[in-house]
Amino acid sequence: MLATSLHDEEAFLAHFFKYLYHLRWGIEEQYKRAKCRVEIENFSWRSAQCVRQDFYAKIFAMIFAMNLTTILVWVAQAIADRLYQTRRHAYRVNFANVFSKMKHAIARLLLGLAGQELVTALASAIAASVEAVRPDRGAPRKMKPAKIQGFHPNFKRRR
Repeated sequence: MLATSLHDEEAFLAHFFKYLYHLRWGIEEQYKRAKCRVEIENFSWRSAQCVRQDFYAKIFAMIFAMNLTTILVWVAQAIADRLYQTRRHAYRVNFANVFSKMKHAIARLLLGLAGQELVTALASAIAASVEAVRPDRGAPRKMKPAKIQGFHPNFKRRR
């Protein structure tokens, strides 16, 4: 259900709002990644300066990791397209799976401990981590009740 103050149904058609909603989807997914996977709300200290540092460090790390992962997924998708071109379905790289694998490689890449060999191995492993794209899939999603997730404080308060 859409609530809007636009009353002219001829000037603003319903399919236009559907298109706008789908444009927003990538941004919504980015918020989910920031909140759930990076735990952006889980701070390691309690002072205002440390919370700001923690926040900016997590944002920097997330953006760096997302950009690097996106580049590797782009290369791996080209490899996967060539590898699986004779199959019945098209295949797409699973970004969430790749992002979880990248956590372990990013530190080595930043520190310069690994070079082209690691990037080549990552691209090959990513190209093997694909899922079939099945068009017009109609199975309903099984929704589990949402858990209220909290974070444990790193320090206990003094008495």
